[in-house]
Amino acid sequence: MMKRWIFLTCVMIAAFGMVASAAAAPYMPPLGPLYIKFDNREQLSATNSIVSPSGANEGNWGVFIVSTIAAGNITGDPFNFDPISPPLWTDQTTDGGQITGIFGGLTVTDPGPPFNSSGGELWIYWDEPGLVGGGTMVDLATDAFPVNRTGDFAFTGFTDGILLAKIEFVPGAIVADPTVTVTGTVTPTTTSFTGLANSYGNVADVNGDGIIDSNDGAWATLLNGDYFDTLLGPNTADLKFRNIYEGPLASWNGPAGTDIIGAGSSDPARAYAVPEPASMMLLGSGLAGLAGLARSRRREKKM
Repeated sequence: MMKRWIFLTCVMIAAFGMVASAAAAPYMPPLGPLYIKFDNREQLSATNSIVSPSGANEGNWGVFIVSTIAAGNITGDPFNFDPISPPLWTDQTTDGGQITGIFGGLTVTDPGPPFNSSGGELWIYWDEPGLVGGGTMVDLATDAFPVNRTGDFAFTGFTDGILLAKIEFVPGAIVADPTVTVTGTVTPTTTSFTGLANSYGNVADVNGDGIIDSNDGAWATLLNGDYFDTLLGPNTADLKFRNIYEGPLASWNGPAGTDIIGAGSSDPARAYAVPEPASMMLLGSGLAGLAGLARSRRREKKM
């Protein structure tokens, strides 16, 4: 009986080890509150004058690099938590990897202020030197220019890695208008401006099979926490964004005579990482097996 107990314990440890090793590349953040810091370059147009590669008009798009990931402190503000230092992961330092991405498809519904938009998607990727399926390391100063956008959600060097997750911006920043997904305090102009934008996002079902799993990205189940309360109700969003956008940024401005304004920002995103369902099932089945063995041992002792 003791051998069976030890064998099952070893099986559980091995199984958890396989899950951990499979998740080791790309980087997997720990469970719980996360403070994700990213820097970006973007274009904004109050009249939706930006024309995407597919020919669609939009009011905002851009690319980003995650600079750090830290544990979040929910004891102060449980939905707008600050980071707990030091960072758990740092761009190209912790493990040599890089987290990049692109966002777009936002349509300005009110030039404001407030500067409101609807729709929008954000795609997150993992790059690591030598990793199969990985891409190249990039820098915002030298590799991020509007001409490098090759598709509505494709950008040279920023979207050529392993997909972590697709995030869809969702309403909830302004309860009076359930179509608004991003709301900013300042309308971009050709003169100096600094604005604050708020938005929420949910993990998307990329392959359309009706469930969120690893087929939707390496971080899809991890970020699918439904943790944040929005103005539309409790537990209605997976991520919370609070962006400071500043401009104009000359290298990202549109053609002369247009209202396409370049901007840059250093922004936080908050998320609450949750266990993968498969891991929970594995834990549950393992504990059930251990409990069964314990009952069996008690019966043997009575006999």
